Amino acid sequence: MLEALGLVTLRRHQLAIKQMRDAESRVKKLERDLTEIQARSKAQLEQQVNESRAQSKTLRTEIANAAKALKLKERELVKQAQRADKLRIAAERANRHRGDVASLIKRLIAAEQELAAARNHLMIVEVKLDILEGAANVLDARTRTTTAQQSGAPV
Repeated sequence: MLEALGLVTLRRHQLAIKQMRDAESRVKKLERDLTEIQARSKAQLEQQVNESRAQSKTLRTEIANAAKALKLKERELVKQAQRADKLRIAAERANRHRGDVASLIKRLIAAEQELAAARNHLMIVEVKLDILEGAANVLDARTRTTTAQQSGAPV
């Protein structure tokens, strides 16, 4: 009947107030938990952001170092290419000189053979000259003897 008039019993009223206070305390506890969770989440997020920034900085440093190393390697590659070109040119020159040396060796061998032949001919000519000199001396001696005998002078 009291309900029809919109009234409640004391016991129900106390129960309702107790439920309301329990609900308010749960709300306050949930608000504290929510604040704590938000604070932890914010702290974790900030930590992750800081870690990401640190990783980003480390990666930027590594990238810069890699870029420097790449530039050094590129310069070294250019130097090596230039050195290879110089060595190739030197090898070509050496091959040309090798061909020149080979032809000079052939010419030297031919000249040595001609020299040996010329010495041989010179020796033959010297022997012939010696023979002719000996014959001239014999002829001179005979001529003197004959001339001396004809003129009556002693030899």
